[in-house]
Amino acid sequence: MQAIARAPVLELQHIRFSYDGVAVLDDVSLAVERGYFLGIVGPNGGGKSTLLRIALGLLPPASGSVLLFGVPLARFREWYRIGYVPQKATSFDVRFPATVAEVVAMGRVPRAGMFRRLSRRDWGEVERALHIVGMAEHWHTQVGRLSGGQQQRVFIARALAGEPELLVLDEPTVGIDVEAEERFYALLRTLNQELDLTLVLVSHDVGVIAQEVSQLACLNRRLVFHGPPEDFLVRPELLTALYGRPVRGITHGHS
Repeated sequence: MQAIARAPVLELQHIRFSYDGVAVLDDVSLAVERGYFLGIVGPNGGGKSTLLRIALGLLPPASGSVLLFGVPLARFREWYRIGYVPQKATSFDVRFPATVAEVVAMGRVPRAGMFRRLSRRDWGEVERALHIVGMAEHWHTQVGRLSGGQQQRVFIARALAGEPELLVLDEPTVGIDVEAEERFYALLRTLNQELDLTLVLVSHDVGVIAQEVSQLACLNRRLVFHGPPEDFLVRPELLTALYGRPVRGITHGHS
């Protein structure tokens, strides 16, 4: 029997967007296939976070279209299929009186419903998500008492608790130390390779991201490159096109 082709998890078609008349995205088209670990990189102000927000329906494009799991954005309703860790997710009042379990349980709301009590299965998914990120022993700990790296894993667990098929992370390593960053990328490898979760990660750090992802999208208002990271790294002229000036690549000591 012939296999049925499945639609990309995310498809952006000819996206344009401007802030106060200044073009931020100019005719950007990009598809994310199932099983991809896609890194979106580029300079500050290059449109990376704006593109993510358009993809998730948080900003309307000036023109172009978005499809999620083959469904036009305006008709898409299955938001539980997408987990989102926004930029600066851990920037909150450390006195906020919520435990780790309570924060992660918020990730069940898209599936359980806003006003329904969580079931035994819901709490089972909360526990499962905390085990995946290595934070199960902190179930009763107040989130404000955790380190930045631990808080980051809690917010990833919150996204995972909804059992998503696509996990989107916007600049997730900002403000955490090198050791926590190493653990973070090891976690993402597990999610992608062992749990078959499709990942989209925005970062400004080309050197690290190119060593981690299976696909690289380089964005500076326009899409400069999209493909395997090894193809990008052997073409220094693409770095120049991405940053608008000659740039020398540096290999990180990142495992």
